[in-house]
Amino acid sequence: MSIRTVTNVVTGETHQEQRTSEDDAWKPSADTLAAEHLNYLRMIRNSKLQMCDWTQGSDSPLSSDKKTEWANYRTSLRDITNTYKSINANGFSWPTEPS
Repeated sequence: MSIRTVTNVVTGETHQEQRTSEDDAWKPSADTLAAEHLNYLRMIRNSKLQMCDWTQGSDSPLSSDKKTEWANYRTSLRDITNTYKSINANGFSWPTEPS
């Protein structure tokens, strides 16, 4: 068992409490947390991909060089889960979006 600090959100007062095994029972497993972190990363990644879908259309106003830049950026976004499993991972950063 461990000690936890509890803060009253109204008064701001804190006190220490002994944690019980029941308190810890609700905690997700490490595997569950890892899956949630990866799903969150994918959700943001998918949103970023969706926001630049227009760059790859045949009617896009971009030059072929700019389309290639965006295609490379999109590939980096798709491949990010090969390197990172969480946005909290050491060294994590999103690929730089073309200008």
